[in-house]
Amino acid sequence: MNNRQKKKRIRIGSTAKQRRRNKELCDRYPFLIPRNDWTDKICWVNKKFDNTLAEDFPRGWWKAFGLQLCEELREDLIKCNYLKEFRFVQIKEKFGQFRAYTGTLPKESKAVRIINKYSFLSENICIMCGKPDVPMLNDRWYSPYCYDCYRKILKRQDIYYSEHMEDYIPRTEEEMIKLYNSYICDKEHEMPNEYIIRHYSKDGDWDETIDISDTVKLIRDNWTKRNGAK
Repeated sequence: MNNRQKKKRIRIGSTAKQRRRNKELCDRYPFLIPRNDWTDKICWVNKKFDNTLAEDFPRGWWKAFGLQLCEELREDLIKCNYLKEFRFVQIKEKFGQFRAYTGTLPKESKAVRIINKYSFLSENICIMCGKPDVPMLNDRWYSPYCYDCYRKILKRQDIYYSEHMEDYIPRTEEEMIKLYNSYICDKEHEMPNEYIIRHYSKDGDWDETIDISDTVKLIRDNWTKRNGAK
């Protein structure tokens, strides 16, 4: 845990209810316990269970697939008898994708493949609210946003600029929609039901097609349960 992450967690704070929830998470998924990368010492901010590595997930991605990812990792690690030994080195967003870097893993573990699957799908999941089937935007940096969340970002920017720029004219709804559409990288933004892994070897390279339709359906169903059909 670096200084930036620690300051962020101090600002967030924790309540007794949050600590109980964090304890439940850490008991089931020990790899969410924050640790020092060099000493492996547990790094609570103030009190025990006042923070977990779940806080390193961008909010929308944790809502969309955080528990789902952890459960799949747990099942795989139990099969490998490696649940308590597994460590996350870093969890973050990079180039609009979910990234999770791990420590060493048993040869038979599928943890990397599980993480890569969600990294691939995260490109079309809103990083703020977790809505599936949204486009990747390139607004100076790559990030997937639904229109509602991007609109909130623009509104906050408009409030700031209107207070500091006398000649600033707030955007209309039509201007916001036009701006949002202009930043879309790819018009096809539904989560795909499969993806291809390229394998390289001295005997020849080959492609493996991975069916992820069950995972895609689960993410969509969970969104519908939380938010309805909007």
